[in-house]
Amino acid sequence: MKKNNIKVMILTTVAMLGLLTGCGKNNNKNEDTTPQVVSWYDTLPSNENEHYNCNYDAKILETVPMLNKEINEVVGWVWQNDYCHVLSSNGNYDYVMNVEGIYGYVEHKYLSQMTSVQCNQFAFLNMDTETYTGPASRLYPKTGNTIEVNQKVLIIEEYDYFSYCKDEFGNYSYIPNVCLVKLPDTYLETDISDQTSYLYVDGELLLEFKVTTGTDETPTPEGYYQVTVKQKNKELKDGAKVDYWVAFVGDLFGYHDASWRSYYDFGTNIYHTSGSHGCINSPYDAIQTVYDNVEVGTKVLIHK
Repeated sequence: MKKNNIKVMILTTVAMLGLLTGCGKNNNKNEDTTPQVVSWYDTLPSNENEHYNCNYDAKILETVPMLNKEINEVVGWVWQNDYCHVLSSNGNYDYVMNVEGIYGYVEHKYLSQMTSVQCNQFAFLNMDTETYTGPASRLYPKTGNTIEVNQKVLIIEEYDYFSYCKDEFGNYSYIPNVCLVKLPDTYLETDISDQTSYLYVDGELLLEFKVTTGTDETPTPEGYYQVTVKQKNKELKDGAKVDYWVAFVGDLFGYHDASWRSYYDFGTNIYHTSGSHGCINSPYDAIQTVYDNVEVGTKVLIHK
């Protein structure tokens, strides 16, 4: 065999071995393998076995900088006693998102994994979370949802300083615990906007009923109260007589029957101009049930 033919065969064999062993693969060592974050709880791809995926919240033990992938540039900060969400880790450094929505690496030793408690309990806001600037003001992720004072929410998960909540419109938000007051198992609630009242007894909704509240000129007071007086055959200040009276602001405002009002008035927008003087006019059968199931001291929540 000629030498030229032998050289061709050798070169061909080497090329084939290169393809089979992957030596011809284009290894781009500069490829960016930083986890791609889409949203708060999305699963992240692993970082070439350098990082393993995580999905938990952590408390920050010291105020330390957040670094970029090369661990040589500060991209943000995490603050002592704040929280962050850990997305992945290599054991020494955790890739996190802080409460300001900034992503970066933090040394693992400065983070302590946090656990939450499944709550499933109703509460209401006793202060505005948008203007709150107390010690926990940075301790919860902002979702952009505004929940008004006195609004009722369902606490889904409770952490040390904030809770994950759902409002009546189906929006989810993190709310500082100092802004929340948990509701008891038995309470009365009135939603002025919907002209609807609710009676909860032992943690269960016993009664939902339509009402007529105060007019725009004489509104029903919003807030968190308690039943102060229960009385039958009550004469109101305007001379009207009612069979059932359940007061929640001294003896001035309360739930009562309203025989002068058409049943079809309840639950409508008539309250704007032809509502009460601030009391909550209720259907006769509904106020009977309320009277029989509340006591002096039963909590009352009234909100829009």
